[in-house]
Amino acid sequence: MRTTTGRRSIQKTRQAAPDPANSLLVHDIKNLSFRLGALLHNLESNYDDPQFKKSVVEILADTVKRMDRIVRSCLHRKGDVIIKVPVDLNEILNEIVESLSRSSRLGPQIFIDERYTRLPRIWGDPEFLREAFAIIIQNALEAMEKGGGRLALSTRSYVTRTGKRNVLALIADTGCGMLPEFVRNGLFAPFVTTKENGLGMGLYACRRIIALHEGRIGVSSRPGRGTTFRVSFDA
Repeated sequence: MRTTTGRRSIQKTRQAAPDPANSLLVHDIKNLSFRLGALLHNLESNYDDPQFKKSVVEILADTVKRMDRIVRSCLHRKGDVIIKVPVDLNEILNEIVESLSRSSRLGPQIFIDERYTRLPRIWGDPEFLREAFAIIIQNALEAMEKGGGRLALSTRSYVTRTGKRNVLALIADTGCGMLPEFVRNGLFAPFVTTKENGLGMGLYACRRIIALHEGRIGVSSRPGRGTTFRVSFDA
């Protein structure tokens, strides 16, 4: 979902925009397929490595868990229906990072800096919010997959000029960055992608989920310097 030079043309298919639930379904299945494919690719050359075997068990267990969740979601969810409960945004972000660490999906040259402050809970659907932030974090990691870098996650609460308390999450990477034109016109658009095998649904679904929670999402990016996502909600 990132580009710096425009060497790879943006691929766009003119179709009707899907609802976020279907977008997440396709996005999740594609990610699971990629994980299993990568596992098979490395299986023969690392089969006798005890640490690799341990990673295989963890990845397969996590993949089965995710597949079960997808099935349950298909059975019980309808479109944009969300179930709101009090949610701690720090817990959501921490769970995503822990899941990445357990599944060995963090490259050796990627460092994560987590700086969370105590937050008031927000009303939200934890599964949908987890998916939305996982998409942002995954895109950040992909932007640094070639040269490594630093992923910084931080949270804080603040009071607006009108006296309302808001919760803010910042996700910043030091990856390849994006061109301003792509941020304005393509980043959140459905079926727009710079990835060779991408579908262009992840960040579209992410923004729709944030909107369903009456939240706001903003992006600042500089080619060659990195990208920062700012996501805020009323507390």
